[in-house]
Amino acid sequence: MFGDLLSWWARQMTALISPIIKRSPARTPDALLVRREQADPDTLHLSHRRKGQVAHIGTLRMDGEPGRSRGVFGARRRGEPLVLSLSEPLLSRGTTLPLAAEANLERVLGYEMDRLTPFGVGDVFFTYEILKRDRAKGQLSVELALIPRTWVNAMLNRLTEEGVQPPRSRRRF
Repeated sequence: MFGDLLSWWARQMTALISPIIKRSPARTPDALLVRREQADPDTLHLSHRRKGQVAHIGTLRMDGEPGRSRGVFGARRRGEPLVLSLSEPLLSRGTTLPLAAEANLERVLGYEMDRLTPFGVGDVFFTYEILKRDRAKGQLSVELALIPRTWVNAMLNRLTEEGVQPPRSRRRF
């Protein structure tokens, strides 16, 4: 119960701070960036983002031999997040939920995924943004954004072959 309260409070504080962080590119966290473009879907472009600066570190062929590019990832810091930049469009839709759903919104959206979309929760990566809280009506307006796992599985598998562990999150991106 207390853990749920702390999680809710942290989400509230993050929502207040996030507009400030979004305006400041220097505050973006360090990460390994992996980009795939529609013009060349067989090549992954790799970059490091450190202290707000992005530096290209190499490319990785989707059809390449496993383990050949491990040196490219050698400068990745332990625990540094992996950020995938996809040319595929995100699917999104708005929905209205009871205000009480906010306490466990990720879980509620996961449970409702097959009602809200043609996908099951295990078939997608998803995120959300709270658009509006209407306390008078007891409603929460949410924008749900998702991408089917099948669209990114080949890329995630290729990174795993190179020893880069993609995020284990089943739901969020």
